[in-house]
Amino acid sequence: MKLDKNKGWLSSLERSKNMVENALAYVIRKKSRTLIIFTLICLVLSALYACLAILQSSDQVQASLYQSSNSSLTIKGKEGGGHFQVGDLSWLQGDPSVQSLVYQYEGLAQSLGSQPVTGDQKVNRDDLASDLENLLSLQAISQTDRDPLFTSGVFTLVKGRGIQEGDQHKALVHQDFAQANKLDLGDKLSLQMLDLENDETMANPSPESEGSPGSQDNKKQGPEDEESLERPSNEKFDPESQESLESQEYEIVGIFSGKKQENYTGLSSDLSENMVYTDYASSQTALHLKGSKQEVSQIAVFAKGPDQLDKISKKLDEMGGAPAKFRVEENTEAYETAQASLAGIRQIIQVMTLAILIAGALALSLILILWLRERIYEIGVLLTIGFSKLQVIGQFILELILVSLPGLLISFLLGRMLLNQVLGQVLSVPLLQTDFGLKQNLLILAQSYGILLLIIVLSVFVASAMILVKKPKAILSQMS
Repeated sequence: MKLDKNKGWLSSLERSKNMVENALAYVIRKKSRTLIIFTLICLVLSALYACLAILQSSDQVQASLYQSSNSSLTIKGKEGGGHFQVGDLSWLQGDPSVQSLVYQYEGLAQSLGSQPVTGDQKVNRDDLASDLENLLSLQAISQTDRDPLFTSGVFTLVKGRGIQEGDQHKALVHQDFAQANKLDLGDKLSLQMLDLENDETMANPSPESEGSPGSQDNKKQGPEDEESLERPSNEKFDPESQESLESQEYEIVGIFSGKKQENYTGLSSDLSENMVYTDYASSQTALHLKGSKQEVSQIAVFAKGPDQLDKISKKLDEMGGAPAKFRVEENTEAYETAQASLAGIRQIIQVMTLAILIAGALALSLILILWLRERIYEIGVLLTIGFSKLQVIGQFILELILVSLPGLLISFLLGRMLLNQVLGQVLSVPLLQTDFGLKQNLLILAQSYGILLLIIVLSVFVASAMILVKKPKAILSQMS
């Protein structure tokens, strides 16, 4: 019995060897047919490679688009953009979905030893104390490359660098301010921050906020908020009401240009030229605030991906009392616009890939149907000597695989040419990068060949079905 099993195993091995030899002999003998199949397979494989390469590139572009679009959530105080404490949202620092947090404190500062730029202001104030006429708009931020005014191109860095994480006593000044005061990179700028919380004359509370007892958000008003800076013309700024804060020196590390949309209240700080960026840490040192007591005007939350950004947004909405204390703005318009365009391209390529698969399978099936009819005698002989129908089908599949293998390199080269043509002439998408490394190219080519094998198997089964559904006796009868 053991000998019979060994005999059967050897017989199966020998039959497999015969299948390979028969397949190779047929491919070599039928040169014209082989050439036709070879051409068709190369065209299908190269088209598949081009489509898969574009899809692969679009996946990479999608990730880079999210990062370059500066998509984020901006958390601000509910009332008039007032200040709030970092400790109110301390959980953000440990959230695994958060990539980075950008803290920003907006305030006013007196310029010591330099003069603000004067301009044609639409509101003239004659009620300002002399000590408060040289006001600068202070923007204390942990990273200027994440500030919307810079990322949108409203402000442009013309010299030096921006504010970076870890900076201490560093500043960015406007080009016009630097020219007016003969300042350059490396020079020192002396500033004294104003504590707006303790200055009741700096704000003109609305009727709604006047009745709010002990609300911190209602007490603190943002310097850029037009309502917070307006007050009756007979009211005077009182320097005595300001908490005495020490002046600090800042090293100018960058100079920027540009002009934002301005709200005129009669203060020199209204002008874009009188905006100065400092590092966030130094602003909190000047305000004598540490840890969870540090204050911000807003926190920009950058997540690791769009899905994570949605999770953080939902978590903020679900926080008890948070919606009443904070307002959250989603800054995802640029990403969503680019994503919509990219999704359209992906859809086109997916449809093209499916069309290639179907067209390739149909074309190959039709060719095989015509040729298999001429191989009835061969099929009958194989069945007579003991080959099963699956083994016969396997031989046909093997023949096509043998034809396809030499075409891998040719298909790759044709695929690269087709890829560049599609991107440059048809889709016109310079953003898609297809300079893949060797490993990635081999992976895409392997995926393309896998789909081609699927097409070959389907085509052979379709073409063989009309013949192999018959019983061997019926097939042999057709030979006579």
